[in-house]
Amino acid sequence: YGNYVFQPFIDKDTFEKYVTSSKDGEFIMSSWHFESIKNKLALADMMVGQYKGRTTQKWVLSSKLEPKDIVKIKGGKVAAATSDEYSRSVLKKMLGEKGDLIDSTTILIVPKDMDALMSVIFGLADFALTTENSLDTLGTINKNQYDMFNKIVKSKDILLPIVAVRSDNPESVKKLLKITGEMGNNPEGKKVLKLINIDAWKWLKGD
Repeated sequence: YGNYVFQPFIDKDTFEKYVTSSKDGEFIMSSWHFESIKNKLALADMMVGQYKGRTTQKWVLSSKLEPKDIVKIKGGKVAAATSDEYSRSVLKKMLGEKGDLIDSTTILIVPKDMDALMSVIFGLADFALTTENSLDTLGTINKNQYDMFNKIVKSKDILLPIVAVRSDNPESVKKLLKITGEMGNNPEGKKVLKLINIDAWKWLKGD
């Protein structure tokens, strides 16, 4: 729908440098990342992801171990489809007073939530950090594998991914934002959104 380029980033610092130098793009990121850089990089949140009508999700730390075995996370491996920094931040909040256990934990970064769960099933990791939605999806795909897991601890509600723009130049991306906002209304758009575990975007500002 126009002369647009999609540029994925695997490195947070490189992404932030790109945002700083780009005046006419829209940026999709986790709500945690948005909150940490919105003031420094003059960003405005325009849309938030939706999944089955909800704009929030819960993180779940799951394992074949029992909840009482949470101490084994110290020196253990946690598989996650998020960055090392973000995973540790989420885990520390989830564990509260036991957050220090994460200091010696290895974060095994994988492409998708389902890969994190498979890492536990095949013994590559002791725990998986995924969204609750992903764990429930495993239950519909393979109940036997789902039944192997115990939910060790859940997070509080966290916003789904954010679509942001530079707050000093929102008009330049008005057309692109409109296209993005309508992704959930057509089959091709829905197929793409499914890759990041949402089914629509909800406008926060403008329309």
